[in-house]
Amino acid sequence: MNKRINFNLLASIAICTIIFSNCKKEEEDKSAPVVNITLPVSTQMYNSGDTVKIKGTVTDNEMHEMLIEIRNDANDSILYSETPSVHDLSSYVINTFWKSKVSTHTNATIKVSVEDHAGNNGTATAKIQIMP
Repeated sequence: MNKRINFNLLASIAICTIIFSNCKKEEEDKSAPVVNITLPVSTQMYNSGDTVKIKGTVTDNEMHEMLIEIRNDANDSILYSETPSVHDLSSYVINTFWKSKVSTHTNATIKVSVEDHAGNNGTATAKIQIMP
């Protein structure tokens, strides 16, 4: 009977140690992903039909997900959206584009948001203007 109690006690301790060590790893990561948009530069102007190139970099210990969006500032509508596959990556090079199409002068915001496995969020934005 003592051997069985000792085995159950040791098994319980081992399981708790594994659970708490995994939680501790996530608690230790307090650093948000670093997001850098290099193109376009803020306040860059485009004409409808122009290609808006979005370039930059993202670094983190272990990314979970990323969202790249362009939103119309006037009504918050989504003009462009992409979710690149970054799961478990430590770095990612942003190199995408959107062919602009607007019928009125549009101020827009490019936003790149990244979340890591510990729930930390990193974001970068750039403002652009698009003429019809």
